[in-house]
Amino acid sequence: KAFFLATASGNGARKYGKAVIVNKTTNPLSAASFAAGRTVMMSYCGHNDENLGVVPDTLMVGPALEDVARDILVNEYAYDPDDKVQIKNKNKGRAKVVVNKRFVGDYGNHWRLMDCSGEIKPVLLQQSKKAKLARMDNETDANVFFNKQAL
Repeated sequence: KAFFLATASGNGARKYGKAVIVNKTTNPLSAASFAAGRTVMMSYCGHNDENLGVVPDTLMVGPALEDVARDILVNEYAYDPDDKVQIKNKNKGRAKVVVNKRFVGDYGNHWRLMDCSGEIKPVLLQQSKKAKLARMDNETDANVFFNKQAL
């Protein structure tokens, strides 16, 4: 359905009908950034300004952010640094934590908030090297020689 991701750069804004959907942030994972990302995702609208019904249910993090993610989503209480007291954790149970062992090194602080409830699951594509298109219309190209077909 949808995803929200935290990376080192960019805002990820794109048009969807009349609506602009932003699904990227540079904010580090915290209870506040999780809540903000969740609010943004739940506000996604489609072509006729109709809400898309996105409700994030999965937070994907690397090993370095596992404890932070569990503090945000699993613990019964959270620490309020202003009042220096324990308060009820309002984010408890709002999403499940998934640890991706590939989020290491330069990607160690990246996190993804996703809605995986639909039939079509979120897809994250990272293009490592842009493909080059090559003509294959010379008589010596295999497809021309064997199939008599120019590409």
